[in-house]
Amino acid sequence: MWTNVVEPFRKAGLTNEVFQAAFGNTEMDVQAYNMVAVPLSRIYLIKNSKIHSFDKHEDNDEYLKLHPKTLKHSNSWRPEMPRHWYRRKIGTIFEGYGDPRLSEHIVLV
Repeated sequence: MWTNVVEPFRKAGLTNEVFQAAFGNTEMDVQAYNMVAVPLSRIYLIKNSKIHSFDKHEDNDEYLKLHPKTLKHSNSWRPEMPRHWYRRKIGTIFEGYGDPRLSEHIVLV
């Protein structure tokens, strides 16, 4: 994703925020999106027809301990965090794509 999507956009002089929202159905998808600098607040996990948002207050202490230099460069490749770290970041759960709160959430984040 970094090589084939993010870097070409950057080389073309386009914004660092290539992804406005990212959707996946496994924690590995969440890890991959976050590793290519998609902010957690813009990543959504689809499980059992529900859409989970990673909008719980992000405490970066654990991240900083494991990777102290990388948060300074938030729009560059980020090292992988353990799956349990992502699970603790799940906040709002939407009742599928038709949930009116979801479109508001995507636009406001």
